[in-house]
Order: sequence, then C-alpha cells, then structure tokens
Amino acid sequence: MTTQSLQAFESFLQRLPECLRDRATHRVAASQAPAKPGKAQSKTHSLDAFMLATSLGKYLSPTALGAAYAIAKMLALRLMDPEWAMQADFTMQFLAGVLIGFSLRPLLKNIYWFYPSALGVFGMLLLVLGPGEHLVELWVFRGALHEEIRDRLTVEVIAMSFMALVGPILIPAPHSTVSGRIFRKRLLRDRNLRDLGALLLCGVAFAALTLAFREMFQESGASLGFWERIHGLLTTPPWAPEEKILILSLQGVFVALVLWPLLSLYLRSAVELTVVLGSLVFIVSDFAPAFANFNDVSPLLLTEQVFEGMLRSFLYVLLVVLLLRRTRPAPQVD
Repeated sequence: MTTQSLQAFESFLQRLPECLRDRATHRVAASQAPAKPGKAQSKTHSLDAFMLATSLGKYLSPTALGAAYAIAKMLALRLMDPEWAMQADFTMQFLAGVLIGFSLRPLLKNIYWFYPSALGVFGMLLLVLGPGEHLVELWVFRGALHEEIRDRLTVEVIAMSFMALVGPILIPAPHSTVSGRIFRKRLLRDRNLRDLGALLLCGVAFAALTLAFREMFQESGASLGFWERIHGLLTTPPWAPEEKILILSLQGVFVALVLWPLLSLYLRSAVELTVVLGSLVFIVSDFAPAFANFNDVSPLLLTEQVFEGMLRSFLYVLLVVLLLRRTRPAPQVD
C-alpha cells in the first residue's frame, strides 16, 4: 500500500509542471480574448465605479472649493473694508466653504452637466439660498438695511458667485450631457398646472414655517400664546402683515424654482432627495454662515439659529420633494 502511494505521488509530481503550464496558457488566452457583455463586465464596471467614488479626489475637490470660497471672500472683504478683513477668521471661512463644497458634490458629480448649464443652475441656487435669503429676512423683519449689512451681503454675493464659477471645474462630471437645450426641453415638458399650484403651496408653506420657527425660538413674549406672538411679529413695522406674508411666500416660490431643475434631473428616491437637497439648503442658508460668523455671535444664539434653520430647511425640502419630484419612467413591456 505504501509502495503504490509513493508511485502515485511520483506520477503526480511528474505531471505537475505540465498542468501548471496548461493553466497559465489558458489564463493568457482568456485575458487576450474580447470581453463578453455580461456578469464579468458588470463586475469590472462596478469595481471601477467603487474606486472612483472612494478616491482621494472625493475629499480634495470640496476642500479646494472651500479654499476658493475663503480666498474670494477675504479678498472681497479687503476691498470693501480692510479693518473688517483683518478681524475675519480665514479658518472659519475655509470651513464654511468646505461644508458648501461637500453639499454640492453629489449634484455636481452625478448630473452630467455642461459647464454653462452648471454655472447657471448653481449660480442661481447659491445666490438665492445664501445672500438672497438673508436679504429678504433682514428686509422683512428689520426694515432698512444699514451700510455694513449691505457690504456684508455684497461680499457674500461675490464669494458665492466665484464658488459657482469654479465649482463645476473643481468637481467635474464624468460626462457632459445636460446642455441648455436639453435642460429647457425637460423643464417645458414637466410644466403643467399642477406644478404651478405646487409652487404656490411651497411658497405659503415657506412663509408659515419661517414665522412659526422664528417665534418658537424667540424668548421675547414667552408669556403670550403662540398665535399672539405670531400676530405681534406680523404687525411689527415697517411692513403690514399681508405684505410680510406675500414677501416670504415669494421667497419660498423662488427657492422651489431653483430646486426644480435638480428635481427634474436628479432622479432618486424621496428620502435620498430630501437628505441631499435638505443638506444643501440647510448648509448654504444657515450652517455655513454660522461657521463664517462664529466669532461674532454668542454660542447660544448661534445654536438656536442653526437648529431653527435645520428644522425649517428639511421640512420645507421634504414638502418640495413630495410635490415636485420626478420619477423614472417605467419600462414599457411588449
């Protein structure tokens, strides 16, 4: 029995080089053969997509966008008020820009923009959500704008405009498909009376959420009821209650309009859209300005403003997504 085992083992050792040579030849032939569409190709494609999604550029591009925002804002501050620029913290401006960059990345990367289309959409988006929202809020609740406030809004407009200019360059899409013509056709196709009513409803909801959360987080008049405080806020000069509601509603319509192109092109589930767009609205409108002005506002007031903005932004975006979201067309079965 032992002799037979030794003979079998010796014969195996003699055939081993030939088996290894045949296996190597088979691998070379398989690698040189043309790829067949199917499971192997899909695995390779998914592996490449995973490598691209986890590369170092995923973090460097938003960081570079944050640096561009901080540099543009500091240069604008030096032009408007050199003393104010010396007091500004570059690190906080940089962190605010990085936050905006990470919130923009999913939309810049996953929608195949041409540069002019991306510039128009994200330029309007950043200007309406950033300095535009602050301008309307100050105009409605404080009345006249002081020169210092106007200078700060001008600086923010310059910084946001520069970010819209360099954003599609620093975070480019893998392909360029969405041109102005395709974009215009998509919007014209999606336009109907139902969407017009949805836009008006979004505007009224934005005004209601703004007034409600503004009064909920204010300490003045805490002994009064909720509706009494809302009435007191609406009757405060310089605007009449109807004018305040109208201005805030128009602002809500404009915010929904700048989100509408993204809802028409970024076809995802309602939960994913709420998370992505809600984070974008919250960061651009409230969280990034809180970082940028961290040293100028008390921590308690800053926390209340951020929490109020987070609740308002996500609730409003959830309503916009439910009313204006587009779904993928179902495949037609023959």
